[in-house]
Amino acid sequence: MKYRNIFSLLFLTLTFFFTTGFITSNQLMHSSASSSSVPYNQRLLDNNYFTYFRKITDNVNTPIAFVNSNSSTGALKWKNMARHNYSKVQPWNADQTLIYIQNKTQNDPNTTVDELFLDGNGWGDTYKVTFSKKRPCRNESDPFGEQRWHPTNPDLRVYIGRNSPACSRSPDANGTLAIGTWNVRTGVETVLREFPKADYNYRKITFGLNEGNLSDNGELVAIVAAKPTLINGIEEDGETTVFVYDLKQDIKYDDISLSGVKLDWASISPSGTYIVVNGCFDSPTRCNDTGSYEVNEQTIYGANYDNKLGDRTQVLKNIKNLTLPPAKPIHQRVTQSWWEEHGRPSHYDLAIDNNNQEVAVGRSDWNSTEEGKVIKRNLTTGSITVLTDLARSGINKSFASHTSTRNIKRKGWAYVSYAHECGKVPLAWPLYCDEIVAVSLDGSGKVERWLKMQQTTSDYEAQPQAVPSPDGERVLWASRWTMSGSIGTYVAEH
Repeated sequence: MKYRNIFSLLFLTLTFFFTTGFITSNQLMHSSASSSSVPYNQRLLDNNYFTYFRKITDNVNTPIAFVNSNSSTGALKWKNMARHNYSKVQPWNADQTLIYIQNKTQNDPNTTVDELFLDGNGWGDTYKVTFSKKRPCRNESDPFGEQRWHPTNPDLRVYIGRNSPACSRSPDANGTLAIGTWNVRTGVETVLREFPKADYNYRKITFGLNEGNLSDNGELVAIVAAKPTLINGIEEDGETTVFVYDLKQDIKYDDISLSGVKLDWASISPSGTYIVVNGCFDSPTRCNDTGSYEVNEQTIYGANYDNKLGDRTQVLKNIKNLTLPPAKPIHQRVTQSWWEEHGRPSHYDLAIDNNNQEVAVGRSDWNSTEEGKVIKRNLTTGSITVLTDLARSGINKSFASHTSTRNIKRKGWAYVSYAHECGKVPLAWPLYCDEIVAVSLDGSGKVERWLKMQQTTSDYEAQPQAVPSPDGERVLWASRWTMSGSIGTYVAEH
């Protein structure tokens, strides 16, 4: 009977593998690879998962090798933290020919940050650096602002932040807040809309406070703005608002005040139908509450600027005060759904599921029976579907960490980074430990187990925060790889 069970499990494993190319059983346990390091840019096979992977950043102080040996960008060397931004920020461009990462020295506030664009396809079967360049109109007081790849135009990065005075049409002495596009191949930068302080009274604007994305068609974005306030005579961030901007038509939607809300992040939904706001609404200590608001129900206002001359005309239509109170919002025209349960879900991303419904996908922190499971929540109704039956408690323990649905060309799946504390008591979550797992959004419980990420520490900058390519065929993550000190970037291919 013992051998019959072993052969049955082997048969199921081989059946899963040859049918899908992935291990899909939740009964298999694999130990971490024993290799203490991975050579740069060599395609290796994880024999446990049948997945190929490679390290696409090199060792500290090694000169950066460019695709074109004639490239002249200075004597750049790899530093001890070369990685992508976050699980919800896509490192690949729209056609997956480029990967964007930052190369810097960890814990050094004065570090010079190299913005690197790697060959996203694997030029000559590698992921060498294609070029290194910076946005021309960046403001030295805000050198990066925030950037995202445009979801459909592979040459463009969309930026939000403060431009240099030389690139500003408005007379702000320190440069003007703006949203625009930057063609990374030609270097051409186009300002789509400026937000002069005299007209908008914004002190800072961001992509949803660092975790927002554009709609899947690249036309809409939710921008979080902080208005100025004086504290002891010094200007600081005051009231926070969120608004939608239409990149295609140059339309600014009206502000929604988040006064009294301790904001975590905000984003437009994939279809552009909703603004999703996550934060502490009714208590400074109770976070991960979420409200979603219909974009189509908002009134439009704004200053429409001529891109060439800077002339301004006011467009005012039924302006209403869409203030969001600190307690549960009650404005029926803009409030779509409201989730008051703490962390249900947490560390989530936004996606379109198999039923063409917009959902939030992440791990649940709700209670002892659901905690650690991956769930999805419908943005329209707030209804919950459990996607994995493995929780922090029980015989088969697992604990999901970050979730990414940047695979916008492979809808119906979410890619989950699992916690790496495999055998530490009480943090013993052995199943899926340290793995990247793709989870189906159809509620069937189907999973695709990619490989182990070789995490060894829990410090934030070393978290893997895995993110898939737009087509979902590859996954990128960061890791110290066992006990090595530097943080590098890795890509898995299946």
